[in-house]
Amino acid sequence: MAAQTHATLHLFRHAETAWREVARPWLANKDGGLRRSHVLVPTRGQAHGLKQRCLMEDVPLLGVEFLSPGLARKKWLARLELEGGAGGPAPRPAIGRELLLLGLRVIIERRLQPLSRDSLERGLLKSLQSDPERALDDFDELLRYECGGRPNPDDFRR
Repeated sequence: MAAQTHATLHLFRHAETAWREVARPWLANKDGGLRRSHVLVPTRGQAHGLKQRCLMEDVPLLGVEFLSPGLARKKWLARLELEGGAGGPAPRPAIGRELLLLGLRVIIERRLQPLSRDSLERGLLKSLQSDPERALDDFDELLRYECGGRPNPDDFRR
């Protein structure tokens, strides 16, 4: 029987609020068990900052790994390749896709803001905004085609 995983996504505008309301209480209450846990943060700098804060406030870090989205995707793709080698398709990490969709939606919104209504670029962005999941599907298909039918983790573009 496969081990169940649990993922929770918390979004905060300020790092201090995220630390006070979610990260510190969660990390401080890990009940001493040795479990692998991941904390996703936007940048490597924020990951280092959180680790340093944990050390300064005596919050245990055993089994906790702080990851940026790019590093998380690389690690999960490597894990999928290992699991897929046993015959049959490997399960996809659900959080990777959701984070990509969230990031795509944010990028589209930011790029739309400064554009005038008659801008040619606005039409393309509005099209992407109407169905970002399809855009990611198309991008994945393009990568499979470029890599001979199989996604190559070293070839993912930002």
